[in-house]
This record gives sequence, structure tokens and C-alpha cells, in this order.
Amino acid sequence: MIKRKEQMKIRIAEKVFGGEGKLQFLDLFEKEETQGLTRIFSIVTLEEGCSIGPHTHRGEAEIYFLLEGAAQTLSDGQWVDIKEGDGAFTPEGKEHAIRNPHKEKVRLLAVIIEGDSC
Repeated sequence: MIKRKEQMKIRIAEKVFGGEGKLQFLDLFEKEETQGLTRIFSIVTLEEGCSIGPHTHRGEAEIYFLLEGAAQTLSDGQWVDIKEGDGAFTPEGKEHAIRNPHKEKVRLLAVIIEGDSC
């Protein structure tokens, strides 16, 4: 399956999991397009001060891969600095979050893997 850029949807979400600000999601593929293997397969943009609040997933795992900028991610209860080219994997049931405390925007690939796939 080939999906052209103009076929991808952009959506805005506010205060995701109690986080701050508005996030832009460029949904690269929808759940049905990945045969149910992923719930989210998106490029997420976080402007300065924006965040996704602490949360866990049941029956899912999540991957962040920073495409642009620098951020902080919550991993094993600690805020850790990550930058362009870094990735983070969070298995099912582990709390995680991400925030942008910097002036430059952050763009990351976010993939939530569902069910038996994780």
C-alpha cells in the first residue's frame, strides 16, 4: 500500500493525558491501514511548553523517535533528555510522558503497537 502525503490527515489535540498545550498529529497511517497492528502511527509536533502527560498503556507499547529538536521523556520515573535521532521504547504498563521545555519545536514519530504485536 502506498499512501501519498496529501492523503494523510492532520489533527490537533489539546492537553493530551493532562499535558500542556496543543499538539499537531500528522497521521501517517490509520489503524485499519496497518491491519490493526498500530493504533497510532503519526508525526507529532510539540511547540515550546507543550507536553503529553504521564500515562500508561494496557495491551499496547509505544515508541517515540525524535525527528527534530530536543525534548525530555519520562522513563522509569526520571525525566531524561533526548535529542534528534534518539528513540524511546515504552513497554505495556510502564508510565511515560514527553515534554518540550525548549524554544525550538519538536517533531517525533510516535507509534503505538497494539495487542499481541507488543
